[in-house]
Amino acid sequence: STCTMYLAAENVCVDPRTTFGFHGPSRYGQPLPPAQFDRWSEVMARHYREPLRSWFMRDARYAQSDIRRLSGAQLIALGYPGC
Repeated sequence: STCTMYLAAENVCVDPRTTFGFHGPSRYGQPLPPAQFDRWSEVMARHYREPLRSWFMRDARYAQSDIRRLSGAQLIALGYPGC
């Protein structure tokens, strides 16, 4: 979801009770052509730190009708600062 791209903001912190939903790029819920899908997946992934970025590219970007959810506690375990 677009709100997960706020994870790139400076001085961001994550509440451990928050749930973040991740999914791949689409156009109004319809799949993109492969080249566009790859391009927009990379654009989205640039907003995430490692190892979240690799997980997104390996798994969550393929979610279209469903969403891959991570808790704030999981993101903290991946290196995001808690608040």
